Amino acid sequence: MTVPTLHAVVVIDTMTNAVSFINAFVDAPVGIAVTPDGKTAYVANLAAASVAVIDTATNTVAATINVGNAPEGVTIAPDGGRVYVTNSGFPEIGIGGVPNPPPGPGGNSVSVIATATNSVLATIPVGQSPLGVAVTPNGQRLLVADTLSNDVSVIDTATNAVVSTIAVGRLPAAFGNFIRPTPASPKFAAHPARQTVTARVSRHWSAAALGYRSVSALQDAIEDYCEA
Repeated sequence: MTVPTLHAVVVIDTMTNAVSFINAFVDAPVGIAVTPDGKTAYVANLAAASVAVIDTATNTVAATINVGNAPEGVTIAPDGGRVYVTNSGFPEIGIGGVPNPPPGPGGNSVSVIATATNSVLATIPVGQSPLGVAVTPNGQRLLVADTLSNDVSVIDTATNAVVSTIAVGRLPAAFGNFIRPTPASPKFAAHPARQTVTARVSRHWSAAALGYRSVSALQDAIEDYCEA
């Protein structure tokens, strides 16, 4: 088996660990994301200022979308309707010593792609050399790591506009899905178990025997404990 060095997407069968490659229309691929239904993969072609659209059933490139300069990060909205690609605009030598395209229009931005048409809907200016990108679980906010600005751009996905910028440490990159869903509130009062636990305790001991003036006071104590 001939193993390509830079210009290929590696496909691994997780059942057999067999490896295959997608070479056509792939040029120094960096970021990749798969739609929620698993049918399509979007690959950022760093050296070609484009995104390859891969049909995962056939492992072939179904379309190529022109985006901004030196695309790198890719993420997909939870509903699968939008793809977000960071255009880093890096002018220096890229991965494996391959020269990146010279800086030009479309760098320092995020391209918004509609999956229904595989066309660019908008290009959003962000900080310098954006790399990592992730979308919140509700799809309402997009976070972009601006590597050379040392900050994170927060984008409203309804308006495709930056609504805030958060200063962070030096050279943030953050590839992958770096947004964790907020855990559900552990508030015990809203859970049926509040009544169940209290009933079981009361079956064996009275509230007074446990140092509480009433069953309600015992329930409140259980709630406070669970929220601590």
